Amino acid sequence: MAKSYRPVVRDQQFLLPPDMREWLDADHLVWQLLDIVAELDTSVLHRCRSRRKTVKSVAGQRGYDPDMLVGLLLYAYCVGVRSSRAIERACHTDVAFRVVCAQDVPDHTVIARFRAEHEAAFTALFSQVLLLCARAGMVRVGVVALDGTKIAADASMFANRSEDTLRKMLAETAATIVAEAQAVDEAEDRTDDGDDDTPASMRAGRRRETIRAALASIETERIEKPSQAMRFSQRRLDTVRATYERVLATQQRAWQAQQDILAAGGKITGRVRKPPEQTTRIMALAARVEAAQAAMTAKLAKQPVKKRNLTDVQSRLMKTRTGFVQGYNAQLVVSEDHVIIACELTDEPADTHQFVPMLAAARNELDALRAAGHERRIGVVTADAGYCSITNIDPAHTPGPDRLIAVAKDRFQRGTNPDTGARHHTNPTLTAMAQRLKTPEGQHIYRRRGAIVEPVNAHIKDRRGLSRFSRRGLAACAAELKLAATATNLLRYITHQAAPAT
Repeated sequence: MAKSYRPVVRDQQFLLPPDMREWLDADHLVWQLLDIVAELDTSVLHRCRSRRKTVKSVAGQRGYDPDMLVGLLLYAYCVGVRSSRAIERACHTDVAFRVVCAQDVPDHTVIARFRAEHEAAFTALFSQVLLLCARAGMVRVGVVALDGTKIAADASMFANRSEDTLRKMLAETAATIVAEAQAVDEAEDRTDDGDDDTPASMRAGRRRETIRAALASIETERIEKPSQAMRFSQRRLDTVRATYERVLATQQRAWQAQQDILAAGGKITGRVRKPPEQTTRIMALAARVEAAQAAMTAKLAKQPVKKRNLTDVQSRLMKTRTGFVQGYNAQLVVSEDHVIIACELTDEPADTHQFVPMLAAARNELDALRAAGHERRIGVVTADAGYCSITNIDPAHTPGPDRLIAVAKDRFQRGTNPDTGARHHTNPTLTAMAQRLKTPEGQHIYRRRGAIVEPVNAHIKDRRGLSRFSRRGLAACAAELKLAATATNLLRYITHQAAPAT
């Protein structure tokens, strides 16, 4: 061992100009990613920039190349860096990020604005990367798996407020705005100054708009997604009211016919009818209508208290295996070789209603591959018990490929004995699916579901991935999910290309 240390010379001048191509190995992820971006069709991003230049028509600083920004975002998502500020810092300190941006570091506002303005373009990039995977012989769809996973929003669950609290806050905020405006007017009168800078009232106004949006979403959900008890009460009320109106109309016609005979001076044969409102049957039916209306009102009063989050109004409180999370429900359809075929985001905690739209989204993507000359047809769709419903299981209700959907929790489906932990289903569709899942073939196919989709969920949501959205709002978070899914497929594609041929 030498008796001295290696020299530390920080003021050494470069004898030759540095070359960025020598900063990273030739097989580094950055170079492969930049080559892929060069193959993608990014013309829509350039057209957006051309339109903005035409509208503003004011000379200014030259903009950043959209291809560079796309490559920067994709590489950042591949390595688990999603914050625009963190990406900007990495462009100063990380060699790979400096290579991507060619040492022309964009401000974090540029990165954030670019990501927000091109949400639709990320969907197109996802489809293009899926086509690249298909050209490489990937996207095997003999068995595909559908699964939902909860991803936290950029909001705290403690920012949820009930409907009554929101209405009180709206009234208080309105009073705050009025008081603030009066104080500013009085100050201007005293100082004779025309300054109208009122940041406090502006903040109150923005908060008021947020509260209004939260209350509007509650009303919309109450109308479009009533609870099961409310739907039952509404059907009962509609049935009773229809019977009342039908009988009332019949008796009204019979009573009016007698009145016409009397008015013409004729004589009525048989029983003289009373006005319909005075008959026993009509009064009994009217009482039934009032009782059904009262029951519906009582059910409405017992409805679960609806809450909204003031940080991200469109996020929802969702239950997971480890507790509750304020976030969204991400839906993924994954192929046998762990390529994401389709991904969507919803604010519904349950998965039951997501089977049909996700199946349609997957088939649309595969139709696009088929149009490009890459035939892909789904063999079997597998899904867990969260998607179990007669509509989803029966192809007569939902046309499409063959499917295996669990009708019970996994512990009730283990073993080939149909009586082991079996649940008795009165519906023949559920019974047939339960029996199929007990067969050796059914169990072999269904067991592949977890091996197909769970690793992809873990890859997207691990501590370096999309464990929490960095943007707010359903559309913005859906675009971020598309970007993360595109990065995941790119990594799968690069790994597949680097693997030795077998």
